[in-house]
Amino acid sequence: MGGMIMISLAKHTGIKNLKIKKIFIFVLLISLFAQNAYAVVKVDDPCYKIGKTKTVKQNKYFCVKKENGLSWSKEVKNPKPETKTGIESVYDLSKNIENISYQSWKNSNSKILNSSLLSPKINIMLSPDLKNTIVNDDYKVFDLVAKLYDNYAIPKAINIIYYTAKDMTWAQDRFTEYALFSEGNEASNGCRISGCSGAQARIGKNKEGLILIGVWNVPIIYQINTIDAHEFSHTIQSAAFFGTKNEYRSNWGIKQYMPAWLVEGGSNFSQLSSVFYNNFIKYKEERKNLIYSLVIMKQNKQIDTTIIENFLLKSNPNNDIILDYQIGMLSLEAMVAIKGPGIQMDLISDIANGKSFEESFEYRFGLSWEKA
Repeated sequence: MGGMIMISLAKHTGIKNLKIKKIFIFVLLISLFAQNAYAVVKVDDPCYKIGKTKTVKQNKYFCVKKENGLSWSKEVKNPKPETKTGIESVYDLSKNIENISYQSWKNSNSKILNSSLLSPKINIMLSPDLKNTIVNDDYKVFDLVAKLYDNYAIPKAINIIYYTAKDMTWAQDRFTEYALFSEGNEASNGCRISGCSGAQARIGKNKEGLILIGVWNVPIIYQINTIDAHEFSHTIQSAAFFGTKNEYRSNWGIKQYMPAWLVEGGSNFSQLSSVFYNNFIKYKEERKNLIYSLVIMKQNKQIDTTIIENFLLKSNPNNDIILDYQIGMLSLEAMVAIKGPGIQMDLISDIANGKSFEESFEYRFGLSWEKA
């Protein structure tokens, strides 16, 4: 690594003699190191009173008592200010497109790191076909999602049913037992002849979250990951309706009150920003995966700015699995870059309490949705 730095620096110094280059680069490296080392307080500047402070090159020292008398303590470094991306309003988005993803990730990262909230009690039910499967939550996924929304209502417990195609009847019976209502086909909806991979979330009879997840094969270890984060996010969205006049009807689905892209795009963003909160590179990689089909549509000229604009402006009664999940996620990402991850639940809470999406957006952002 040191050799690569030396070659790179030598290449750009304009110094032709290799020996001189090496000496010059050595000086540069020492200079870089010195900027990060502790500044030295002059010996002829005595420390004579405990508690007295001294600033040298923007570093603060304290006069403290040591074995040989009073002396200056090591510096307390001034923290570096957060990088500003210039995204503070809707008007800033188009001027900072390249920074939107980073700022939304950074806002979510900061929220998670500064929250001490843990997830509610998680009750896992495995179908008979999965009886020997070990379920791991190495990433603490449920805790991460909860931390994103620690100022909002979260169900007091989450019941999760994992099943395979072999156990659809068992899974449906469990779902019906816990759900506030059931249409009787929730388990089969997540499956095909070859296996199950669908998932959905509801609110249970006692206001607990209820999640149904189909597993394609029988794994030795099932690692809780993005799909679990996505469905847990849905239960928090639904919890925004607790105690409102729309609570009962919301149990048949909250999409009747708001655009489907806000619901699905919001949960897509939740899974992205929680599971990958500590690694922006992986966040970007997963983001690419989540919007892949949208990119293909753009390349094939199946989608353009006008189509996207019209999609976002309509109430969207016919759910579009690509646009809802992908355009919705990108829309939430832009909002989070401005307001932080809580903006999703702010909008949903406003809607739960009687506002339309358009009214809530204007209230939160200070301009109309159409204009935005």
